[in-house]
Amino acid sequence: PLIILNGEECPDEGTLTEKCIRIHTKHEKKGVFSKEVIEVRIESADVADLTFVDLPGLIAGDKEEYRVAKQQLEELTSAFLHEKNDDGGYKYMPILVRVP
Repeated sequence: PLIILNGEECPDEGTLTEKCIRIHTKHEKKGVFSKEVIEVRIESADVADLTFVDLPGLIAGDKEEYRVAKQQLEELTSAFLHEKNDDGGYKYMPILVRVP
């Protein structure tokens, strides 16, 4: 299969993983949620078309220290869930996954 990360071809899954970790680490050091989209495309005659968006998880706790992060998370999630295609339909269909 052809693997593309943000428009650039990756020779294998290991390179894809390394590049994704670098992007994640860059924003994690800043302590903020990033609006930067990581788009991974896998093209092959053997796979179905699928768009996958991994949004940040929930923040448990009501402490003041989480206030800014919760606001950032709400704004980021809302922007993705309300983004529309040119035809007026929603661009993304949310599938919620709960990790125990």
